[in-house]
Amino acid sequence: MPKRERSIATRNRILEAAALEFSRHGFRAATIANICRRAGTNIASVNYHFGDKEALYVEAWRQAFRRSYERHPLLGGIADDAPAEERLEGWIGSFLKRITDPECCDFEIAHKEFANPTGLLSDVIREALEPLSESLRNILRELLGDGATENDIRLCDMSIHSQCMNPVIVGRRH
Repeated sequence: MPKRERSIATRNRILEAAALEFSRHGFRAATIANICRRAGTNIASVNYHFGDKEALYVEAWRQAFRRSYERHPLLGGIADDAPAEERLEGWIGSFLKRITDPECCDFEIAHKEFANPTGLLSDVIREALEPLSESLRNILRELLGDGATENDIRLCDMSIHSQCMNPVIVGRRH
């Protein structure tokens, strides 16, 4: 394998190992040594590709989010021009699949970040999730009609997110 391909493969193994480590232990308890062990590489490779644990954390979440989104597209395969009710059902189904899929680490990493904030993921999570939230709000605007206020839409958005996340979070306690 050419050097460039080996370098890319090593970088990807590090990201996968880091996402798993951060999703299981959170930023503070995750160690570069464990990440290297999982990735079959050394600390020099982590430093070469990412510079430090903080940068690795951000990139691991970004990649985990991209993979999650690829596995479970925004509307769950429903066409953009489908009726709003179908798009809402697709949006909710996709969201539930992303946060419950054991192959997807982004929700677990974010959940641990929210519980024990480092501040390192604030901007990247906001940047990635805002388009998803905006798509939900657009569907809700369409469903609720012209009489709906932005507060009505915000409350419906919060209700949907809460109803989706509550069983997942409560299930972790048992």
